[in-house]
Amino acid sequence: MPDAEQAPLADAGARPTTIVERPDTALARGRFEFPAWGIGAIGITVLLLALGYAIVRWRKRR
Repeated sequence: MPDAEQAPLADAGARPTTIVERPDTALARGRFEFPAWGIGAIGITVLLLALGYAIVRWRKRR
């Protein structure tokens, strides 16, 4: 009776090998690479601009 560790090795030649290419797990998946801190900076800027716009509209209405 063959060992459990040796059984897959004896059968390995019968199966074809397939290499699966996957995209990068980071933010650099598109055409241009961009660091994570840059995405954070853009997000914070957009949030601050939206907050500022809301405050200006609220003050004009009063």
